Amino acid sequence: MDMLPTAGTLAYAMQITRLNDTLFSQRPFPSLGEEEFLAAPPAVAQDSPSGREIGIRYPMAHEYSRRSPAKRCPIERSDSSSQEFWEKLCSACQTDEPLARAEGSLRIVVLTARSWMGEASAAKRLLEEFGRRGHECCICREDTKQMLKQINPSFVLCLCPYFAPPEGVPSALMLAQPHKSSRVCTPEKILRYRNILYCMPDIAELQQSAAKKGKSLLGMQFFPSVGKTSFDASPKRHLFYGGVCHDSRRGQRYGQLYRLLDETDYFDVYGSGVWKSRTPKSYRGFVAWDGGALLNTIRSAGVSLVLHGDNHLAGGTTTSRFFEAAAASNVIISDKHPFIIKHFGDSVLYVDQEATPEEMFRQIDDHMKWIRTNPEKAIELARESHRIFVENFSLENEVGRLEDFIRDRMVEGVNSA
Repeated sequence: MDMLPTAGTLAYAMQITRLNDTLFSQRPFPSLGEEEFLAAPPAVAQDSPSGREIGIRYPMAHEYSRRSPAKRCPIERSDSSSQEFWEKLCSACQTDEPLARAEGSLRIVVLTARSWMGEASAAKRLLEEFGRRGHECCICREDTKQMLKQINPSFVLCLCPYFAPPEGVPSALMLAQPHKSSRVCTPEKILRYRNILYCMPDIAELQQSAAKKGKSLLGMQFFPSVGKTSFDASPKRHLFYGGVCHDSRRGQRYGQLYRLLDETDYFDVYGSGVWKSRTPKSYRGFVAWDGGALLNTIRSAGVSLVLHGDNHLAGGTTTSRFFEAAAASNVIISDKHPFIIKHFGDSVLYVDQEATPEEMFRQIDDHMKWIRTNPEKAIELARESHRIFVENFSLENEVGRLEDFIRDRMVEGVNSA
């Protein structure tokens, strides 16, 4: 939205966000398909201080919306955030004064771009876990000095390299993919930060580049995972695929693979409407990537197909779809990603991503035949990958380490290299 002067901006954002909470209970998004959502009129607040109608956000799914970003609130609360914190923030933003913060407490702001779908989902999960741990937290989708000044965070976690490190506040940038594979996440933008959370095996090359510039770069390996779940031993009969087709490997090279899978009776594809033409028999619609609805959908299938893009394979970073599949107690069929082979070993069924699409299909189809004819063994396979996930890569484990990392950075001070 066009930012209003000083305190009025955040005050109105909070007013809109309160109205959001009421609207969510009246209009749950998961019942809408993607096209229905995009066609539906936005809920509006009629009393905008600027005299304009302001569209109200929908839970997480607004990351996919083609509506103007200028019509959405820049603040999102965590469902598990303290109501007391929210009320204090509502009161404080009536003035230009920063919101007071208890010494040593954590108040975390997550900065993320509206159109980065994976990062938006990760932001929501991070906020929920920080809230469960008793910390004050919110998501900001606008990078404004005035807004951060009023919220007065103890730490800012940036999930998008568009944003520069905030002045006077310790911060970190999360790298979900190798910088060499991204035109957006360039070394120049990364090295503005001193603290990096990275999903790749290491950041030695970036640290060397920083050293040449007379800077130091501190890092912690971090996986934007999902929360712990109980194992579900329900039948494993259908193959879930969270359709992604924006890169050359998954969008073009695997085209014939998708067509062959579409002829089976077990393939279930979820994602944007582009899959209607690619897999007309198997396309099941659009599912909100908000954690709950997504995990329930994956769990109901029983088996997950996880395919990585070239950037993931080259950089050693894994997609969150893998952790979601493990959390949903699924048998996992994956390409031969180094991270998965190293940490999950024989608990996963593999396909050779360098094979022809026809051979990849044969391998997947053979795995599905084995799963269906050996249900008990398939459940034990899923149980093992679920165990490894819970013990080593759950969101609770990751955020616990992140909390220690944040407190260490707070002791050191701000972002000077």
